[in-house]
Amino acid sequence: MPDPKQLTTDQLYFRDPAVEPPPKNVNMLLLNPGGVLIVGTWSYDCLAWCPKPKIPKSLKEKIRIKNVNTGTESD
Repeated sequence: MPDPKQLTTDQLYFRDPAVEPPPKNVNMLLLNPGGVLIVGTWSYDCLAWCPKPKIPKSLKEKIRIKNVNTGTESD
């Protein structure tokens, strides 16, 4: 039964490293042994991995505008 307090999607899913080996030296979404999603590079103590979602250009523009308005820099 789905948890009503957790918004999930089938558009992103965790991959089993035994079936799909994770890429090395890149940031990705990781599932740690406690079942918590973390962002980082692959470590063999993690249970699963998932690519990070892309940020659409329209949202990148909103981020840029917000950073200009707040005086912060962002790549």
